[in-house]
Amino acid sequence: MKSVKSLFLIKCAEIFEKVLAGIILAGILVAGVKLAIDLGIGVYDWGRTGVYAIEFKTLLASAIQLIIGIEFVRMLSNHSATGAIEVVLFVIAKSIIVGDYTSLEMLLGVASIALLFVIRKFLLTKTSRLDEGIFFSADASVDEVCRQCKVHIPDVLGKTLNEVVINEFARLGRTVKEREKLVLEDVSIMIYEMENDKIVQFEVWNRKERG
Repeated sequence: MKSVKSLFLIKCAEIFEKVLAGIILAGILVAGVKLAIDLGIGVYDWGRTGVYAIEFKTLLASAIQLIIGIEFVRMLSNHSATGAIEVVLFVIAKSIIVGDYTSLEMLLGVASIALLFVIRKFLLTKTSRLDEGIFFSADASVDEVCRQCKVHIPDVLGKTLNEVVINEFARLGRTVKEREKLVLEDVSIMIYEMENDKIVQFEVWNRKERG
C-alpha cells in the first residue's frame, strides 16, 4: 500500500503533467496561427510580386514541429508507450526530411523508424504495462482481469471486458470511442484501440494501487 506522502506526490505529478500539457498546447495554437499568417502573407506576396518568399523546407519543418508537439501532448495525457514511440517517429522523420544529412545518416534514420515500427507491432503486447495498467483484448474475461489487476468487477455487468464497457456505456448514454474511460469502484477501464467501430484492446488499472 502506498503511503499518504507517495499518493500526494503522485497527484502533484499528475496535476503538473496536465498543466504542462496545457501550456504546450497553448504554444502549439500560437505557433499554428503564426504559421497560417506567414503562409497567407507568402501567398499574397507571391500573387503580387510573383516571388514566393517562404521556403517550402522551412514551412514543412514548422508543420512537422507542430505535429510533434501535438503527439507529445497526447503522450502526456494518455501515458501511452505507443504515444512515446510516435513522438520519436516524428522527431526522426523530421530530421530525415528537413535535415542536411549524408546518405548513411539518412539510412540509419530509416532503419530507426523501421525498428520502432517493429517494437510497436510485436513488443507492445496486451500485457504490456503502461503507467501501472495492463492491456487486455476485448474478449478478455472479467475473472482474468480481476485476477491480474486485483480489482472487483460485478458479474452482473458482463462476462467479458467488452460486455462490461458496452453495457455500461449504453446505460450511461456515452459514445464508445478510443481513449474513453469507464471508472468503477476500484478499477479504470480505457478503450485503447478500435477497428471498424469495434473495440480491439483495453487498458485496465487498479485505481487504489495507482493512487
